Amino acid sequence: MLNAYGGRVAGDYGGYYQGRWALPTLERWLLDHGLGAPLRQLVQDGVVNLLQRLHVANGGYVRAIVPTTTHVAGKHDEQGLALLFAELQGNAPAIAVSTGEQRYTRKGDVDRFTGELEIRLVFLVNSLRSRVSRLEGDVASAASATADPGIYVMMEHAAQLLAGQTPGASGSQIIKPLDIVDDGPLESDNELELWQQSYRLMLERAFNRDRDLSLVLKQINTYHRLSSQQLTDPAILEVDTVVKK
Repeated sequence: MLNAYGGRVAGDYGGYYQGRWALPTLERWLLDHGLGAPLRQLVQDGVVNLLQRLHVANGGYVRAIVPTTTHVAGKHDEQGLALLFAELQGNAPAIAVSTGEQRYTRKGDVDRFTGELEIRLVFLVNSLRSRVSRLEGDVASAASATADPGIYVMMEHAAQLLAGQTPGASGSQIIKPLDIVDDGPLESDNELELWQQSYRLMLERAFNRDRDLSLVLKQINTYHRLSSQQLTDPAILEVDTVVKK
């Protein structure tokens, strides 16, 4: 931005870098989709919220439903398993929710894309009953609605709560409903069962190609130096103004 004497006002644009204005602090945090948070975060938190009906606090049987950034590649991924167990803090039955890869396809215009985002659920059961009981449930699990029902029931309940639902911003046309993709085992031993269930959804993305022009327009200031005689002349006082919305 220029001051009244044609010089740049220090700090107004966060500095000048390689011949172009750097983004001001506020603008760096504005997102083109206008939903107030990154889409991955909105989707992940939305899935966690949809699963809350299974939590013990709401009359369910799951003791922990947590967002995570940990991806377990398989039963031989010792580091991933260790990180996941640390995040769950010994709570079981438990469900961990993460986002995976996102693939983009252009929608004709150079600034419009459809993104396909992967969502992963990991289910943990570590009861001391038999492996069959940890998978299918038993008499003890059937005796109470808050008892561990086994991995198979947990995955069915999750699918019933998620498939076809839209996580994240309510009423948004950007985030589309969830599609269930697959599920299967990750780890199994004499003490626990760890299974994974995958979903995908589509995200409608549009990016602002005119960001630099928009920033310049928001920063335009006009300076007028008028004499006392000119201040009384309506023809001189009628000027065009750029208004920041």
